[in-house]
Amino acid sequence: MDQATSHQSGNTCLHEHLARLAEIGIALSSEKNLPVLLEKIVAEARSLAGADVGTLYLTDEEQGQQTGDHF
Repeated sequence: MDQATSHQSGNTCLHEHLARLAEIGIALSSEKNLPVLLEKIVAEARSLAGADVGTLYLTDEEQGQQTGDHF
């Protein structure tokens, strides 16, 4: 693969990722159910990262505690 083809391929991949992030943002902004929203965030992050599992840590500022949910 020559340098020009590699550059075009990289731009296409970047464009696809940015388009996917925009779609995710729209979908997340319409979700009103917090547990469902959090699950969607982790699922999309896992998908973008190519990960098998994900953990979302939430901090309760009043109690100073941190909890983690695995998805």
